[in-house]
Amino acid sequence: NYYSSSYAKDVPCSTENVTMFSDPCASVTGERNGVPIGPKAASDWLLIYPKGIRDLVLYAKYKFKDPVMYITENGNSQGHELSFD
Repeated sequence: NYYSSSYAKDVPCSTENVTMFSDPCASVTGERNGVPIGPKAASDWLLIYPKGIRDLVLYAKYKFKDPVMYITENGNSQGHELSFD
């Protein structure tokens, strides 16, 4: 699943207390120089950046010589105050 984009920065690999966050040897954040990559969604851990999925699909297209791809999930984060009336 694809939810949002992040900035990644190379950091030294951890050799102790390795977790799923330290294992990639990268620091991942939604901000650069204090500026978020996009506005916050209703879920506070998501930042809205539609260009991110486009860039990801184009990367896969050219890197893997135009493979068949299926995007099977699409949606948005909405607050609980919504009404369907």
